[in-house]
Amino acid sequence: MNRIITLLGVAFLLLLSGTTQAQNQSNYTIRGIVMEQPSPEMMQQMRGGMQGNRGGQSDSTRRPVALNGANLVLFTQADTLTQYRGANAGADGRFEIARVPDGEYVLKVSYVGYVPRRITVSVDGADIGRLMVFMQEDPLMLDEVRISGLRPEVEVRGDTTVYNADGVKVNPDATAEDLVKRLPGITVEDGQVQAQGEQVRRVLLDGQEFFGDDALATLRNLPADIVGEVEMYDQMSDQARFTGFRDGDESRVLNIRTRPGMNVERFGRANAAAGTDDRYMGSGNFNYFNGPRRISFLGMSNNINQQNFSGEDLAGINEASNQGGGRGGMGGGGMMWRGGGGAARNFMVGSQSGTNTINSFGLNYIDRMSKTNINSSYFFNATNNNNIQSTEREYLTEINADQTYNENTASTAENFNHRFNARVEHSFNDRTSFILTPRANMSLTDRNSTDRNQTLLGGNELINQSFGFSTSNNFNYSIDNNFLLRHRFEKRGRTFSANIGTDLNRTDGDQYQNTESLFYADEIISRITDQNTDIYTGGYDLNVDFQFTEPLGERSQLQLEYNPSITQDKSERDAFIFDQNTGQYSVLDPNLTSRYENLTTAHSIGAAYRYNDRTISGNFNLFYEYTNLEGEQTYPIATSTSKTYNYLIPRLNMRYTLGQGKNVNLSYRGNTRMPSASQLQDVIDNSNPTQLRGGNPDLMPSYDHNVSTRIQYANTEKAQFSFLMFSMSYTTDYIGNNTIVALTDTELRPGIFLGRGSRFTSPDNLGESWSIRSFFNHTRPFKLIKSNWSLNGGVTYTLQPTSDNNIITDARTIGLNGGTSVNSNISPNVDFSLNYRASYSIVDNASNIDVNSNYYTGRAFARVNLLPKGKWLISSDVNFTHYSGLGEEFNNNIMYWNASVGYKFLKNNAAEIRLTVVDILGQNNSVNRIINDGYVEDVRSNVLTRFAMLNFSYRFRNFNRG
Repeated sequence: MNRIITLLGVAFLLLLSGTTQAQNQSNYTIRGIVMEQPSPEMMQQMRGGMQGNRGGQSDSTRRPVALNGANLVLFTQADTLTQYRGANAGADGRFEIARVPDGEYVLKVSYVGYVPRRITVSVDGADIGRLMVFMQEDPLMLDEVRISGLRPEVEVRGDTTVYNADGVKVNPDATAEDLVKRLPGITVEDGQVQAQGEQVRRVLLDGQEFFGDDALATLRNLPADIVGEVEMYDQMSDQARFTGFRDGDESRVLNIRTRPGMNVERFGRANAAAGTDDRYMGSGNFNYFNGPRRISFLGMSNNINQQNFSGEDLAGINEASNQGGGRGGMGGGGMMWRGGGGAARNFMVGSQSGTNTINSFGLNYIDRMSKTNINSSYFFNATNNNNIQSTEREYLTEINADQTYNENTASTAENFNHRFNARVEHSFNDRTSFILTPRANMSLTDRNSTDRNQTLLGGNELINQSFGFSTSNNFNYSIDNNFLLRHRFEKRGRTFSANIGTDLNRTDGDQYQNTESLFYADEIISRITDQNTDIYTGGYDLNVDFQFTEPLGERSQLQLEYNPSITQDKSERDAFIFDQNTGQYSVLDPNLTSRYENLTTAHSIGAAYRYNDRTISGNFNLFYEYTNLEGEQTYPIATSTSKTYNYLIPRLNMRYTLGQGKNVNLSYRGNTRMPSASQLQDVIDNSNPTQLRGGNPDLMPSYDHNVSTRIQYANTEKAQFSFLMFSMSYTTDYIGNNTIVALTDTELRPGIFLGRGSRFTSPDNLGESWSIRSFFNHTRPFKLIKSNWSLNGGVTYTLQPTSDNNIITDARTIGLNGGTSVNSNISPNVDFSLNYRASYSIVDNASNIDVNSNYYTGRAFARVNLLPKGKWLISSDVNFTHYSGLGEEFNNNIMYWNASVGYKFLKNNAAEIRLTVVDILGQNNSVNRIINDGYVEDVRSNVLTRFAMLNFSYRFRNFNRG
């Protein structure tokens, strides 16, 4: 009945929303050009559309000079002291100020040697496309000498930190990644980009989203010479950006602002390499642009673990985009081919450990019309993975403290992946638009694995062991869509929006397993597992978010919100044992079979108040959430459950501005986390016969309290930047692991035995958990060697309850980390980096304080790129990693050293031949420490070791600079 009422309510509200128009955008862009004041004669020609003579011009008719680097600062009329937004004019005098909501503003323009301008600007439901700013020369400053204006390296414009790319010197072949990791507060490590201690989720290009969640790939595919500015800020969801009310759905982003006047027509690249040990790599792309229509093709094939397209392979797609408008862990050295790395989400697959052979193809299509913008992509990837992995696990709780678990696995896997993504933006008129974002994914995976594991008592007494092999075949797909409808009424501040989200997903597979397990006590007990399991999981999700805003005055606004949703999750696991009579796996095992469906309906209604002042701005939200969770099991025993939950959920976001470049941000967010169908399903998974897992139908939702604060300080005159962050998370009804450890051979359920030393783990609500994190960063110039110096550090603390044999204890982890780096800024022909990072983790369990699992990791990195004669290039990098406190077999120091020499030739140095030696010392390794609430484990995987490759590449690029 609840399901019918919910569906009818959603359908009615959707019908109601269909009668309402939507707003085109909540934030707008101011574009224009800054130039010296034309003469009256030239002004008349410009008004008449005449360009004048290019040669032999008199002073009265010569074209005015564009003011490169002119500084523009936007203030609200209510507060002309605190900078709201800002920009700098490019080489042709053009500027762009993005993310400006409706309102009255004052634009202040300045340039050394010219009289400052103050212009009133009104933004009312549309972009400002061509704002002409004329500057008059200041005779008092120009009588003696003409002075060039200098742009600061770092600026703070409201909630945005802006880095000036002109202040960073990189070599001619540098990518945006090379540029970005020299900026204050930004680091690139282990395949992640972090800004001010938080992971950058995506990189935008001129404010446009194209590649999703892999920020590093987008940076690697952009050439550094097209980057004008790098903006760093927290991006809200589309709906929150429209209303102005923060909803907590935010992600740290970098926005690459390309240099004005740069236009790419067509370009491409081909790359081929061959090396020792039969290593090979080939890749290429071709890009064709015809006005706003842009098409890019790219392909790749290699066996050197380059699992995604290189940056240069993806360059065309990003260029096309620009023009349209458990925790803990450490890794050893990783092979990185020049220009290599991932691609962003649309052309990205998750990296796999081991060695890989990869074949990929991608297509990107962009078209921009008067009222509709289309961006779509298709991606195909085929991967063959070979992984040899060893694991050493140490238990922390008292009941397990004298036990260790070792596992060795060898597996091969083939994966085929198809992915389609699109984003369609359509504007009906000045007040009406929608955004449609469909996505579809499909994959097929075949895997074969052999496994051997053992549990030891006291380090040498064998308690149990298991060995066998398994195969699995899985097919899955997901189709999701998001439709955002927006409307802005004539009354400023009054808006309506409806965000409709749908998701459909399904996984079908089968898993064959043949394993023998031995348990050692007074006698040896042998158990054989010979079964074939059919697995199905799937479901759908439908949710709608209606929001209405109403102004309450000049500085405040009210929001009303209603959010109904319905989610279905199904999970079926049918285990068949071998039938001697038929010779097939056709006998259903009821002890290992379960069919379960979970249906969740929720209604959330709330209100929010927003205030915006010169020094203080923010919003407070309060929601009432009603959730009904219905579970139904149809096999092996028909049962059903129904639970209802009621919550009050507050949210708070505040910003306090102390002055130019100085601000404090404070936020609080409460949210619920519902258990998944797999957590609720009461079935035993015996994929590892000594490490059984199961569900818990009695689980309750957990509730999170999240508090964070950020303090930022920027001194643009001295190019110094400081940042401090503190966050805390407190969870009630925390869902953790409840483990039963068999001290003797135990019958867990009828027909299901838990042998001595084996474990059965299921989720349970264990009480309260805490997580605290702090981070600081300080960056300043190191003038002695013309470089930038950065210092950072932080402290983390986590407390998570865990249960062994129904005894709940607290697992604690304290992490101390710090680092320093020096990045050169000498010249484009000399490029080097030096950095060192250290971390120390203190891991213990309240039930067994004698167990010491503390460990230390230190990483030193040095890199140098030299272009001594313009044609020749020399590069080398060294990564030294040392460990302390890991298992005896894992405490190895790793020196990972790569070097290459190359030569450029043909016109414009379009061709390059390069010899690279990877892992010169043959020490490459992959080590990872995983911290769980009840144990710590060290994992090692096979990697590629020393090899050499000879690479030839050819590129053609055509940049027209307007």
